[in-house]
Amino acid sequence: MESLGSTHKKQNDKDDDIISKLPDTIIGHILSFVPTKDVVSTSVLSKRWIQSWTLIPKVNLDDRLFYSSKSNKSVAKKDFINFVYKTLLFTQNYSMQSFPLVITNTYDLTLLNTWISCILKKRVKKLSIRSNLKLPFSALTSHALFNHCNALEELILQMWCYCAIKVPPSPFGYFYFGSLIVIKLRGIIFTVVNK
Repeated sequence: MESLGSTHKKQNDKDDDIISKLPDTIIGHILSFVPTKDVVSTSVLSKRWIQSWTLIPKVNLDDRLFYSSKSNKSVAKKDFINFVYKTLLFTQNYSMQSFPLVITNTYDLTLLNTWISCILKKRVKKLSIRSNLKLPFSALTSHALFNHCNALEELILQMWCYCAIKVPPSPFGYFYFGSLIVIKLRGIIFTVVNK
């Protein structure tokens, strides 16, 4: 005959990992409330969680989080660049809810433009890019902004130094952002590219 204590222990063992039994969409939703930098750490919780962080619908890439915790700026910069690449490469959600990008430190412009183009191709609904640096969009990034943003509902571009965005030629003479509800621009200069 089992004692009451052993029955209670078996019941607790069965219920210990309730979160891992949740559907991927629920786990992704829960993780979206945790800072992106910390979400990656959840992969050590269990085998089931190794890939769970890649399902998050909201990603926040803010380099201030990396620089504030490290005294060596070159290490912080390298860690942030690696983190951004891993996040862009491994996030599986191709219909992102929101994707804020905050840049306060100097990076290669090609690198920044690659990141922004990758973010735009993930069918993001809310895109926010904030920077206190000069950040001109490359032709590729401008093309991604105007041609991969059918799902974009909110666009916030706040630059403290001016940012030039090249408007590519359109076969219709205009671009249509059918889902766009909110747009906030600061320090943005649009230039038209001739055919």
